[in-house]
Formats: sequence, structure tokens, C-alpha cells
Amino acid sequence: MSLHFFLKRFLTCLAIVLSHQVTIAQGPFGESVLPDPLKTLESSFYPNLKKGTKSFVYVIDKDTISKSFYDKSGNETVKLEEFRKNKALYRSENKYSNSLKTETAFYVNDILQSKTTYKYVNTNLVEWERIKYNKDARSSAVTTSTDVHWFLNYNKSNKILTAYSVDAANVKNQVYEYSYDSDNKLLLTNELQWQDKYEYQGNFMSKKYRIFKNDGSLYDSVEFKYNDDNLLIEKSDKYYNTRFGYDSKKLKHIHYEKKANSAGLDVELFYAGNQLIKIEMLTKDIKLSPVYPGFIFKSDYLIRSWKLNEQNKLTMEFIYDKNQNVREIKYIINDVYKYSKDFLIEYY
Repeated sequence: MSLHFFLKRFLTCLAIVLSHQVTIAQGPFGESVLPDPLKTLESSFYPNLKKGTKSFVYVIDKDTISKSFYDKSGNETVKLEEFRKNKALYRSENKYSNSLKTETAFYVNDILQSKTTYKYVNTNLVEWERIKYNKDARSSAVTTSTDVHWFLNYNKSNKILTAYSVDAANVKNQVYEYSYDSDNKLLLTNELQWQDKYEYQGNFMSKKYRIFKNDGSLYDSVEFKYNDDNLLIEKSDKYYNTRFGYDSKKLKHIHYEKKANSAGLDVELFYAGNQLIKIEMLTKDIKLSPVYPGFIFKSDYLIRSWKLNEQNKLTMEFIYDKNQNVREIKYIINDVYKYSKDFLIEYY
């Protein structure tokens, strides 16, 4: 399991964005979550698994992607991934103490590959280390070595100040640093090559700059504008101008415009009460269609069904179970159903 894959999963689990205000949510390395109303829809795109879930099976187009099993406290104890003829290639087994994960054992074809341990002060993760298990092909002897080892420090408000990794000789080789204002709003992040700066209007982020530290040049900047209800209405970054429209404070319309060629994508969201039931996207540019990860369609269906130089309609329909969790997302291209994502949940 790569470091990038681990961090992506870990950060996703920790990301918190509230629809009525802009907050900065930190993952284990202070990763800032920029104000984005689309994030508030993630609990609609995928089931919001809580205490009471016994197992969860994720299926795309009849292919099982993963199976997860939970204890009665809602902790994921086992996860199976990458299935071959109904047998999982990957297996992760987790241990907890007071719902804090303390260990993850990772197997490939039932052979232990690594163990990751997590240490906390109060509830703050302060250290995690992944140990690799290496088996000699000729002697079958098993040796261990440290693969990844990180340490994290916090301020009195439990915000991450520094995060760094060490190599086998205990020498720092990656360092991340974070600075805050008196209200604990993130002002500055420093990493190996990049420095990110944040500006605010009141409590709301208005600008973010990414600077290349080697020469001080500006690599990218993002600007945000809000309405009187403090909802994000415009976002401009290196590649896109994006406008957001609302109805009764629910996200209703999104328009993406590519800066390079003014290609556009329009997204319309439909609700039954407060429940998202359908998303429709219109665009001529196939390269523009998945500008937001939650909107991604399988590329083989997309390419085979795409009409060149015409407006194409991509539709996602959401079906819920009795516990108001999504159990199926239907993917429809130009009004023709293509496949589904299924979420099979067993409850205690």
C-alpha cells in the first residue's frame, strides 16, 4: 500500500466541511480543505456509515470493489479489496482502543505485508509507523524494516503545528509546518517545495496562493466569493472559473468554464425535500466531464456513448434504503442507462 494511497484514505476520513460556514479541516498533515459546497454532497454520493452497520459491500457494474466489516461501535475491523473470482487480493485488519485505531495489519494473498501502529496523546495522533515484512524467497526467513515513520505536534487548540517523517537512521526527510492566527485560522503551510498562503474576509477564506519555494514564483492562486448567506458563489483557480447557484440554501446549479478554451459544463441538482435524488450534467467536452471526483463515470462507457460536437447529458440517480443511506447510484449517458454503483449494507 503506497504512502499516497494511505494518506488519501486517511485524509478523506478526516475531512469535514459544513455547508453554512467555511471551516478548515485538518488531516494528519494539516491538509486544508478549501471551501467547496460540493463536499457537502459526499454523504449523498456514498452511504454515511454509522454505529449499527455490520457490513458494507461496494459494487461497481457487478464487480465487487470492497467489503468492510464493523464492530458494534462502528469501527471498521476488516476490509477486503481487489477481488479475483470472489477471493480478495488485499485484506486489512484493524485494532482499536476507545474507537481510536491502534494497529492495521495489511495482507496480500493472505501473506502479511505490513503492520502500522498509531499512538495518541488524548485523541491527537502523534506518531504512526509502518513496518514491512519481507520474506526471503530461498530461505523463507522473514525480516522486518521500517517503511514509513511520522511524528506530529499540536498547539493548545489541537491544531497541527509540525509533521515530519524520519528515515531508518532517524533523520528527518519530510517536514510540514503550519501557522495560524489568533482565531486558529490557517495562515501558512510549508512543505518541501511549496508554500501555501491563505487570506480571509472575516471567518471566510477569500484567497489561497501556492508559491514555488525555490524561486518564490506564484504557481497557482484560488479566489472565492460568497453571497449574503455566506454560501460560496464563485471560485476561480488556475484552470477553471466556477459559479454556484442555490435554492433555499441547497446547492442547485454549478457552471464550470475552462479558462484555456471557454469549454463549459453545467450541473443541475434535484432534490426530494432535503434528499438529493438526481444530478444532470451537460457538456460537449468529454475532458471536462469529471472535473469533480464525485461526478466520474466509467471511461469505457463514456467513450463509447459520447456524441462528438454535440451536447451530451450525463445523469446520476440516487436510490436510498430504509435508513436513508444510498443503496444504488444509476449512471445514465444520453438518456440510456449504462451501469450502477451498489452499496450493500447489513445492519446489526
